[in-house]
Amino acid sequence: MAAKTAILKLVSESYFSISAIDSINEMTKRVPDGDAYRILRTLHCCHYRDMPKELLREMPMLISKALGFNEVVSEATKGSLALK
Repeated sequence: MAAKTAILKLVSESYFSISAIDSINEMTKRVPDGDAYRILRTLHCCHYRDMPKELLREMPMLISKALGFNEVVSEATKGSLALK
């Protein structure tokens, strides 16, 4: 429940923050997917509105890989990032 709430906050903000990913992984004791995590880390504090549409479409997948919470991320991000 806490992870889902953090993901909802992450995608409802105007920018991406790797801190949410770090906090969720720390709470769940998961190790992030290295490639996805490195990509997301470079996007820390980037506004969603400044991201290319192709990247925005990939964000739910990248977040899923970095967390391993595919169902939660897809449900939580459904349509959210597209509105930024």
